[in-house]
Amino acid sequence: MTKYISQKTAELVGPRLRIPIDQEAGDFYEFMLEKGKKPEANEGLAQESADNYLSRYDQLLRAGYALSNGQMVELSHDIADRIEEALNDDELVKENGEAYSPSSKRKFQNTLEKYFEFRGNKGGSEWDSTYLFEEPSSIERDFFRRDERAELRKAALNYGQLPHYSSYWWL
Repeated sequence: MTKYISQKTAELVGPRLRIPIDQEAGDFYEFMLEKGKKPEANEGLAQESADNYLSRYDQLLRAGYALSNGQMVELSHDIADRIEEALNDDELVKENGEAYSPSSKRKFQNTLEKYFEFRGNKGGSEWDSTYLFEEPSSIERDFFRRDERAELRKAALNYGQLPHYSSYWWL
């Protein structure tokens, strides 16, 4: 019985790796709750955030296991690089075959970074991502400066306005 990894992951890695991988996932989860937000200040993440990271970590374990042809014992820098490249090339896809959105790819990347931050806290080395996954901006903004806003407001108030009644002097 595993506490931190899913049944899918437990079945995939088999009985020999199930216990150490679940133990590593548990240590990672505890780190997130205790120090995940600001390790130097011992400030942890909210439980919901830690749960989200753990769920993505579980998916990354399965992806890493598949990319390493079943040779993976834990996520390494090499496997993290291969996962990131597979996300970038849309080789790593959802169960329904669709590619992940840029924001989902960024969340997986954040999970890898958080995991290696955890490893760095235990004496290992941290990992730097190679790719930049960004959601394309759907709103093009054209901001006005403060002085331009005043002029724009004045013009908008005067545009198409009926003349003042005293302007009709001939009546």
